Amino acid sequence: YLERNLKKTIIALRSGQKHCTSLKAAELLKNTEPGQFILCHQSFWVNMEKVTGMTAGGFVLENGEEIPISRSRKKDAKEAFFARLKRQMQHT
Repeated sequence: YLERNLKKTIIALRSGQKHCTSLKAAELLKNTEPGQFILCHQSFWVNMEKVTGMTAGGFVLENGEEIPISRSRKKDAKEAFFARLKRQMQHT
């Protein structure tokens, strides 16, 4: 996931490592597949391929970490989550 904090973007990797850059999320995500990362909170973008579940308050990632979903983005977040599940089921 990516987290924007002040004028820095924190890039959280699967390994647990975090890197900091001054680049904006839009710049970092410009070459990703449409819908791969979604804005789920004012300052959080989550990689939908790493989401394993969803709680009332956030996305659960493969490593167990929970990324918050704001109320204003909950509808879009649910739609993205269930669309991903549907795609996964079609490929199995």
